[in-house]
Amino acid sequence: MLDTEIDELTKSIKEVVTGRSYETLITPATIEDLHATSATWQFDWNLELANGDVFKLTVPKLGQHIHGLISLAYGEGYVWINVIESHPENVGRRKKYSGVAANLVAYACKLSFERGLEGFVSFDAKSTLIEHYKRSLGATQIGRSQRMYLDRIPSQRLVDQYFGEKHAGQKPTRL
Repeated sequence: MLDTEIDELTKSIKEVVTGRSYETLITPATIEDLHATSATWQFDWNLELANGDVFKLTVPKLGQHIHGLISLAYGEGYVWINVIESHPENVGRRKKYSGVAANLVAYACKLSFERGLEGFVSFDAKSTLIEHYKRSLGATQIGRSQRMYLDRIPSQRLVDQYFGEKHAGQKPTRL
């Protein structure tokens, strides 16, 4: 269930106080990564790691600090977002960095294209955030359910925004 607000679409992640943007790196998370962080995460990321692929978002220029996590699974024809979470310091009015959650969703879209799934990404949304995801991500609600998806057009927009057009139409990769 996604219950993370997409605060801003940026080019990477942006330091709120200075407006400075930093290039990000999204890589598979390990149990050691999760144990090394001192953050009080909302979700049980050890459980997510046991049940799917978990990726971490870092800013190499600033060290190995994990700014966000995403748990993904793969359905027939789409990438499924199990859970997404920004580091606690990147949530709320006093957040340090914006754009973390959208960067992670863009990564899920990128993986969908790389796997030959045409950008299809799906997730269940917290009911109060359905309209927000429609506006911020271009997501489509399935009927009156909490299930939503991104298809080729909004996914390509996010991939272009965060990873540049050079990532469009890449050949599938194995994870």
